[in-house]
Amino acid sequence: MKPSSSRIALAAFGALLGLAVCEALLRLMAQAHWLAWRGTFGAGAHPGIARLLCVGESTTAAGGRSSYPKQLENILNASGAPLHFEVVNVGLPGAVSATIVERLPRWIEKYRPDALVVMMGINDYDPYLDIETQPRPTSSWRLPRLLARARRLWASRRCGIGGRSGPRIESGMMPDLYSSNNDPGVLGRYRRCFEAYVGSHPRDPAGYRALADVMDLEGRPKSEEAFLRLALRADPRNAAATLDMAEVLMEEGRVGAARAWFERSLRMPAFYPPYTWMAARAIGARRYPRNAPFLLMRRDPASALYWGSKGLYWLTRGHKKKAETFLRRAEELRAGRMPASLRQNFARLRDLAHLYRVRLICVQYPLRPVVPLRELCGPRALLVDNESVFKNALLGRDPTDIFTDFFAGNFGHATAAGNKLLAQDVARTILFSFDPRLKKRSPP
Repeated sequence: MKPSSSRIALAAFGALLGLAVCEALLRLMAQAHWLAWRGTFGAGAHPGIARLLCVGESTTAAGGRSSYPKQLENILNASGAPLHFEVVNVGLPGAVSATIVERLPRWIEKYRPDALVVMMGINDYDPYLDIETQPRPTSSWRLPRLLARARRLWASRRCGIGGRSGPRIESGMMPDLYSSNNDPGVLGRYRRCFEAYVGSHPRDPAGYRALADVMDLEGRPKSEEAFLRLALRADPRNAAATLDMAEVLMEEGRVGAARAWFERSLRMPAFYPPYTWMAARAIGARRYPRNAPFLLMRRDPASALYWGSKGLYWLTRGHKKKAETFLRRAEELRAGRMPASLRQNFARLRDLAHLYRVRLICVQYPLRPVVPLRELCGPRALLVDNESVFKNALLGRDPTDIFTDFFAGNFGHATAAGNKLLAQDVARTILFSFDPRLKKRSPP
């Protein structure tokens, strides 16, 4: 071997050895960090108080005082249990499971809960989710994770501006934006970031839609409409911007103009159909009678959304057996398409619950069977089954009494009444885990 080749090989070996040492040190530091925190969690962390951390996406976050976590807190404290319950809602609208699990250690260390109440995963199935909100798979190696975190921190400070590719909308920005509590400083930073993005990408509608979201949070509907028009000028076939425009016009009371945009969205095959159904239902057009939004779904035998929505349609018409046939078909299709990333993120969730000594409570979505969740959450987790409760509640009933939309096909974001059903089911499971006799004390 030539001397130069020997030096190169030695340098490469030294670099690999250095990286291995760094990885080992990071793992040791992480383990020391876990051990330092573990004693502060679990039974006795809050004497006389049971603190629950509700984790999920928009189905957890939405509703304000009518959200299921808030109603859960009220139900538990009215149950007569010998504990005071505190329920913290950290739902992130639009988040996928990777985003939620990545932030979980920070939330656990901040709130020090006794239990995690988790309802997540529906956005992992969503092929229409904006790509900029989907974080890339996280490596199990510590050093790449540290470098990725440093890059995200730098991007959040610089708004992704700089580099050869110019400014860009960094992954994970939108959930941060929607969890900013409308802080003017945070909104201003994101506005400057997105303005820089559209400056270098004037033909990309994503930047204009992002600016429209900022205007929405700032309460500036005219500016929101203006940016949506720019998005549609950049891409007239952008279905999401089309429906956003319709919703803005509806909020301003311009029903006729909103109806025209809703009708336009119905002619766009690329758009996510359940939101379009709700759009048609919301404007109350005469051509869309009760339950007609379900019939607008294009027939697609390979789509779990199609069969799930058809099952919900027949359930609301009072035909339970017929509905169950379609719902079962939807589950068969969905079972074979579970994203591998979702399994990995639930495994990370179980590991975090074990390391922090926090009880894991997994909540299944309405009308979905609990069996797949048992596999994801493991034998130690408490499971909340919301299948039969919602089937009975929806039988022969207008579905908009329970859901505000149907984005998942057979369910959607819940109304106050729907969130109450969720909260009651979670409360029964929690109370029964403390004392079987307390199960009867939760409201019917």
